[in-house]
Amino acid sequence: MKTIKLVVTSAILIFVGCNSKKDYPADVSQNILTSCQGESATTEKQAVCSCLLGKIQIKYSLAEFVTINQNISTGQAPESWTKFQGAAIEECFKSVAP
Repeated sequence: MKTIKLVVTSAILIFVGCNSKKDYPADVSQNILTSCQGESATTEKQAVCSCLLGKIQIKYSLAEFVTINQNISTGQAPESWTKFQGAAIEECFKSVAP
């Protein structure tokens, strides 16, 4: 019985650890949301951008995101970021679509 509990507990910890969200400081999160929403922050756009923020926080540590953001600001967005962002936005649109 102890072995089963240990295996189940280990599986849960691995799943949660691999999918855990890394909360960014409030100002960083707000900058991501503002940048995503642009000038017109409709309800749908806010939902998509919140979803995107969550996906970013799951995939990237703050340090990784800062590095990616610095590369983007110099016009050198990593291809892996471009692919991730495109797929994440598409998934987020599907999740909030009526």
